[in-house]
Amino acid sequence: GPTAGGYFVQGWFKFGGFEFLKVSLAKSYGDQAAWDKRFMLNSMAAAGAEFVADIFLCPFEATRIRQVSDPAMAKLSLPGAAQAIVAQNGLIGGFYSGFIPMLFKQIPYTIAKFVVQD
Repeated sequence: GPTAGGYFVQGWFKFGGFEFLKVSLAKSYGDQAAWDKRFMLNSMAAAGAEFVADIFLCPFEATRIRQVSDPAMAKLSLPGAAQAIVAQNGLIGGFYSGFIPMLFKQIPYTIAKFVVQD
């Protein structure tokens, strides 16, 4: 369902995006400056990657929440529920009304995770 699909896509963009942004930022600063500023660069890479990942996660999460809270939606498949949400609330209102709260939760978590892990 939406949980597996959403977090698969989000993980791909989060982990792949972090590595891409980390290397790109490090190259733009040069070896010594990248080492000296690794905490800042890793934080920037993590925040940027999570922002992009959440753009892709948010529709899945919106669909999951509606399928759990609405018995009529629970009977629909993921594509069917997503289509019904867009028909009822539009693309932005249906899928991205929770985007800002998601960012406030996910970005600090991801920064902490990658700064400690990397």
